[in-house]
Amino acid sequence: MHAWSASACTCTAARGERCAACCRRATAAVRHTSPSHTTHTNTHGKKDYSRSPPPTSYEPQSASSPYPSTAPTPSRSVYPRQTGRTCTYPSNGQGLPADAGATEWNQELWKRARARFYPIARYAAHPVVSKALAFCRPCDASMTKPRTEELGAGISVWTNENGCAYCAFRPRAPPNTPADEAWKYGTGDGAHNPVTCPPYIRYLCEAGAGEFSIDDGVKALLRSLVGLKQEA
Repeated sequence: MHAWSASACTCTAARGERCAACCRRATAAVRHTSPSHTTHTNTHGKKDYSRSPPPTSYEPQSASSPYPSTAPTPSRSVYPRQTGRTCTYPSNGQGLPADAGATEWNQELWKRARARFYPIARYAAHPVVSKALAFCRPCDASMTKPRTEELGAGISVWTNENGCAYCAFRPRAPPNTPADEAWKYGTGDGAHNPVTCPPYIRYLCEAGAGEFSIDDGVKALLRSLVGLKQEA
């Protein structure tokens, strides 16, 4: 519907005036064309975004929290599982997403585990969180700053530059490292999909596995980078 204009009026009212019918049309046109971003509330007291866009930003978890809020999981497709290494899942349910419907990891849940990358740039804006992320997804072997860009779409050939920074740049395992602790170290080979890399995912679940000292707020952010592939 277009906005009312005086030239569109076919009534016999004097120039500059409107008849009652034209007034009603003009009011309806303005009401129709004016954008509205008001959040409505339904009868249950919950916000209803069916008639307005959802929020584009999220408030911190609490006013006293010095860290970014945990980013919500968006609806998006995920890469198929493809990795260079495997490892067992963490004990005691460490890093298990809240929507898992369980309190402990198991083999089926571990197969669905996926690393999330889109919140990293926002988390890395905080200097303390950035230092922790530099151990998880380093730009290079110095591990002084994190790689913050999201994964490119449609990657068919993985390399150290576009693939798994965890395996590519973290320190190599010392000689005689037990096989069940090899996941804590890199291999120099990042030519695989980091979204589905079990060693990287486990490191996030264990929030650095005690490699550096961080408080519970930073641990929660690292663990929030692990999600589950939705079941078909």
